[in-house]
Formats: sequence, C-alpha cells, structure tokens
Amino acid sequence: MSASDSLPMVVGVIGGGPAGLMAAEAALAAGAQVLLFDHLASVGRKILIAGKGGLNLTHSEPIELFVERYGPASSTVSRWLSAFGPTELREWALKLGVQTIVGSSGRVFPSDLKAAPLLRGWLRRLRSDGLDLRVHHRWRGFEQGQARFQTPQGELLFSADAWVLALGGASWPVLGSEGNWTSLLTAHGVSVAPWQPANVGFDLPWSEAFLQRYAGQPVKPVALGIDGLGADRNPEPRQGEFVITDYGIEGSLLYALGAELRAIQGDRPAQAWLDLLPSQSVDSVIERLRGERGKRSLSEYLRRKLGLQGVRLGLLHELGPRPLPVQPEQLARLIKRLPLPPLTTRPIEEAISSAGGVQLEQLNDQLMLSALPGVFCAGEMLDWEAPTGGYLLTACFASGRIAGLAATQWAARHDATAITSGPGPAPREARQILHCQHFAGNECRSCTYLPVPYVQQLKAKSEEIAELLAFAPQVEWEEPVASKTTGFRNKAKLAVAGSAQQPTLGILDADYHGIDLDQCLLYPAQIQRCFEPLRDFIRLCELPPYSVSERHGELKYLLLTLGAGDALMLRFVLRSPLLIERIRAALPTLKEWLPDLSVVSVNLQPKPAAIVEGEIEIALSEQQLLPMRFGDLEFGLMPGGFFQTNTEVAAELYCSAARWCSQLAVDRALDLFCGVGGFALHLAQAGLTVSGWELHPAAVESARRAAEASALPAQFECASVEGLSLRGTAADLWVVNPPRRGLGRWLIEQIRSEAPRYLLYSSCNPHTLQDDLAALPTYLPVRARLFDMFPHTGHAEVMVLLRHTAGPL
Repeated sequence: MSASDSLPMVVGVIGGGPAGLMAAEAALAAGAQVLLFDHLASVGRKILIAGKGGLNLTHSEPIELFVERYGPASSTVSRWLSAFGPTELREWALKLGVQTIVGSSGRVFPSDLKAAPLLRGWLRRLRSDGLDLRVHHRWRGFEQGQARFQTPQGELLFSADAWVLALGGASWPVLGSEGNWTSLLTAHGVSVAPWQPANVGFDLPWSEAFLQRYAGQPVKPVALGIDGLGADRNPEPRQGEFVITDYGIEGSLLYALGAELRAIQGDRPAQAWLDLLPSQSVDSVIERLRGERGKRSLSEYLRRKLGLQGVRLGLLHELGPRPLPVQPEQLARLIKRLPLPPLTTRPIEEAISSAGGVQLEQLNDQLMLSALPGVFCAGEMLDWEAPTGGYLLTACFASGRIAGLAATQWAARHDATAITSGPGPAPREARQILHCQHFAGNECRSCTYLPVPYVQQLKAKSEEIAELLAFAPQVEWEEPVASKTTGFRNKAKLAVAGSAQQPTLGILDADYHGIDLDQCLLYPAQIQRCFEPLRDFIRLCELPPYSVSERHGELKYLLLTLGAGDALMLRFVLRSPLLIERIRAALPTLKEWLPDLSVVSVNLQPKPAAIVEGEIEIALSEQQLLPMRFGDLEFGLMPGGFFQTNTEVAAELYCSAARWCSQLAVDRALDLFCGVGGFALHLAQAGLTVSGWELHPAAVESARRAAEASALPAQFECASVEGLSLRGTAADLWVVNPPRRGLGRWLIEQIRSEAPRYLLYSSCNPHTLQDDLAALPTYLPVRARLFDMFPHTGHAEVMVLLRHTAGPL
C-alpha cells in the first residue's frame, strides 16, 4: 500500500521546562522536526532556580524506595522510571559533561553544585540537533487541528503531526507555571483535578514568646504522624525535620506527608501529631520519668531524664495543655504524640510544586490524551506529586522522554499523507480536526475518530487492512479512495422521540431520551434542511413519537434518502397502521414544504425490539422509485432497497471493479448479494454477461429495472445465497459482497466445489474477510484497494481480487 507526497513529520512541544525540553530531545533523537514554544523570554528557568540549592537532580536510594515517594501515583510513575530512572538521568548528565555526586542524605547533585552549566550545555546540544525554539509564544488552545498562540506579532496558528504539552503546574508563577491553561483542555473534555500547593509550609499560630525564642530553628529529630484518615490511608509515622517560621512550620518532613496533611484540613475527624522522641519507645519514656523530680523544674527534669530541650521542649510547652501533666504515663504519651493544632497550607504561589492537573486516567500508557488523539502531556501539569529530594525533576524528565518518543511514533504512524484518489478533501482540509457540536457535547459519539485529522484516519485504516492481508505480500495495493469529510451520507436514519408538539429527530441517549442531530456534519445540506419541515409535519399531523421505555406512541423512525437531482425518499416507520391515513391526507402540505420529495411510504414495525424496519411497506406516493446515479448508469431505488451510504465512494468502488474485471479473460460473472445491481451493472457495462442473486425483492426489482433501462446483459433473481446451488453456472468470475458476518459456511463450500477462476470480494468487515480468505487457501489475493465509505469511524470497505492458484495468470 503506497503513500505519496508525505508532509514533514513535525512534533510541537509547548512548554520549556524540564519535561518539555526532554520531550523535545527525545523527539529530535527519533527523527522528528521539533518546534518548542514557551511564553517567556527564555526556557529552563525552573532548572536555574533549583540550582540555587545545588540542583538536586535525583536521589541515590534503591529504586523500590524511590518509587514509593510518589504515593498514589507510584504505579504510574514507576512505568516512566523503568525507561529513564535515576541511573539513566545521571548517565544523561554525564553525556552533557556534568559529573554528579551523592550527598550525605543520598541526594544527587552536579559536582559543582551549579545548574547553569548543565542548562547551557543542554540547550546548545538541542539547537545543534535542530530544535526550533519560539519564545514569547503563549498557547491559546487548539483550533481545527492547529495550535493557536498569542505572540508579539499577534495571534498565529501552527500545525504539527503530534503535540506534547508540558505546561507546568501552578506553583512559581513568576517562572511561568501559572496553571491557567486548564480551561483550554477541559473545553475538549479533559478532566483536570483542582490545583493544590505541594511541598509548601503550613500556617500555625505561634505565641509571640515562642517565636522570639525559636523562629528559624530546625526541629530535629522528630517524627510526624497522622491518624483518622482511615485504616488504609493513615501513613506510617515518618522521621525527619522541619523549621519554625514566623507563619508556622515548613520543611522536608512536611513535604513528605504533604498530601495527607492537606487531607485533614477542614472538618475531617483526623489529627496530625509529633513524636518529640522518635528514637525512644513510650515504655522507655515512662520508665525514665518514674524517678523523683525533687525541686527541679519540669523543663530541667525533662532535659536531664530524656534529653528533651531547646525547640522540641518549647513545642511541648507551646502545644501541650497548661499545666503540663506530671504523671509519668500521661506526660510520656504527650511527648510521644503531641497533637498539632489545625494546619492550613500556605498560598500556592509559595509552594515548590503543585498537586492537581490532568488526571492520569485521561492518558494512555504513552501519555496521550484519550480525548485528544495525537496530544501528549508530561511533567507537573499531570496530577501526581512527590517530595523534594530529586523526585520531582526525575519524574519530569522521565515523563517528558516518554511523551516525546510517543509523539514521534504517533506522527510517523499518522503522517499526513496527501490524498491522491477519490472524492476526498484537499491535503490541507484533510489535516484539520472537525468540530461537531454533538460530539463536543458528548451527545453523539458515532464518529469515534472525529478528533483525528482525516488524513491520519485514512493512513491508520490502510495500515490496519494491509496488516490483515500481510500473508499475501504479492498483492498489488492501489491508492486508497478517500471520502469527503463532511456531507457525504446520502441517507439519514432518524429516531423520533419527545412529543408530537416537541419532537426530536436523531438518536436516543442511554435513557431513551431524544437528541436532535440536525447539525450533524455527515449530512449534506439537502438533508439538513429537511429537519424543520419534518418536525412541523409531525406537529401538523399530531404524530406521537414512540417511547421505547414506556412502549407507547406510534412514530418510531423517519428514514430519509437523497437521490439523483436532489430527489428525496421518505419512509415513516410506524408501530401500527393507525396513522397512515392521517399522513396520507397531509402529504400535499409536506410536498409543498419539501418540493424535492419524490417517494413516500410507511413501514410497519410492530415489535418492541431494536429493529429499525418491519416486513410490510405501504406506498403513499405514486412514484416508488428514487433515481440514483453512478456516472451514466441510473438506478431506481425502491423503499427497503439497499444502496451504499456514500454515493461518491461507491461510484469509485464499482468503477474500480469494472476496470479490474475488464482486464481478465472472462466473459461471464455471478454477482452474489447483488443488492440493486451496483457491481453487476458496471460489469455488464464493461462487456460481461452477469447473473445476480439477492434476498430482498425491492432490491431485485430495482436491479431489473436498471438493467432493462440501460439494455445491459444482466439478469437478477430473488433468492437467498444460503442454500443456493451454484453447480454448473459456468462463470469464471464470482463477485461477492456479503454482510458483515462474511460469506458463511455454505457459500465457502460452494466456492471450494466450483472453483471459479476469479473471486472479486468486496468486504465491509476486514476481519471476516481475513477469516474467509483463510478458509479459501487455494485463492491468492492479487489486487486490493481501500474504499473509505465511513470517515471518522473504524469501519472500512476493502475490495480484493483473488485468483485460483490452478488458474492462468
């Protein structure tokens, strides 16, 4: 399957922090052209700020402990780190010429404790690899598959084959992490958790005397515990240190349990507490306090007996009851579990990092947004958090690397190929993402791939079908036939709901409520403009819509088909004949409102089941043939007859079939599942004598009339293929266009028995096509082509010409 005129593979990265720069590096290394955008004047500012503390890149502890630091997100982050963890990060720094050292706490730093050399070397390498850096570009969202930016030159649009968002969190806004991008994603259905400060201090109301004495002093050793979150959520008490500040407390111990401390804010029945002597058990403390205190003060007694002094002793007096208990058991338990008053986080602008952001469930394992295929996310914009100690930077680097590689792979698979065959859109239009109000409002998701540019849809279908036929590498693939992306459906199946005065025409939701689809992009204007007259007609005739949940009402569906010359067929699907005469009497009014209305009928479907049509069709108009045209061939479609939904692509299908078959040394053909004769009549026009079989009488009658009108050598019979004996038909070419279930065992046995020289198989289900071909091992695929009848969905029509291996070339 060939691809021509490939557009450049471009990956756009938005955000110039650690995650964005790493995504750009990974994409460049994988062969993509990379555009990196940032709204500030320079990139990597957070790295430089982190350098003021020596640039803690990562941590040297065992990876099992390292992963646990990410709390609830550990299982997700561990996948990121499996490809680029602490070891790989140190090796990466070394390739930039930066040696690393391990501090006494296990933290890893550049040996010179500076960030600027690493950042300068990194940017130098990125530019030499071809990075296109655009600063002063503030992202304003996606618009028809392009990214919109506010720039000094005004608003600009940029195209890319894939995008990586590394927009940062909401802490340190002065460095660019403003967190104000959330509405741009929620507008596309992406769920974003609210921002919360992480790695931040907490307000605690100290007395003036305590502050004057202890402000700025570290509290260590001490342990912090939390109770009341629930048996499975209470963290193990953690030992560490923090600092007394003029507003409260701050430090690494609080960062480590920041999520849990935030959880107990408000009215939750939970309690944070301090263990002022974490190295001693409560029994040991009780035993030491049993001696006589004498004339010594309590503070002096605690200092001598327990070594409790300084700021930790001050905390006991500040936070404990007054007076302090003197009984050894009570005092010991207070020292080991000193309750902290209610804590309130400091403002997010003061936080080192933030919690919240794009929820991890919105992404696949490659960090692509489910709601926006081709858009990947990385770094602190995702809803995970970690304490300080190198964990934040490591996960940002790792997620950026995954997103950059995955975006490049996506771009390669969905490379915007120029569409060169069929009635499809121009390449520029094919790269656009269509906006449908029904899809965006989550009302209708029939067009599963609507958020994917059409050219990428077509390429993905082509690759999938080629994979299914990979067992036949000799097959000659012709260029896929593309469709128009909008207005291509020639029929509308409209479920009717609501009431006679307020009807809806479209589909039913999960609760069987009606949803209007009058703005559906798939309908041409000739069908869209029928909606309001049809609603008015329902009101005029007081036709009660059928209620699926309550099983009452009459009007179930309106089936509308657009024919040649804008002629229209309308079929009313009713539960009973009760309203037929009412409809018949009002038809002149409806024809005034819809002058192109040519064929009208009623179909009776009395069953309370998910079946659209019944067996009884009652004509209401004198004309009962809707003209349908393929080139110079005109068909008359009767109510109930099958006709391809996409007229223009179907025309390409039949013309391709005629072209292929005219090149074969055959003069007779059988057309099984012939429908209204699309294949048969085109083959007859190419000089073959054709016999067709079809189960539905209306379709057979349409085919006979078309053959007679064009004086073509084709005859048609009404019969089911199942059980039909084809012995001795003397046709070297059999055409099969089965339903989605495939050929069926009977027909496969007939093909095996009669062994026609050629099979022309047109399939609307490539998977059953694959199964059927596996059941016909003596037939070799020699020619194939994809016909995209159904854009924006996973459905595909593929036609394959097969030759019996015992036959001539």
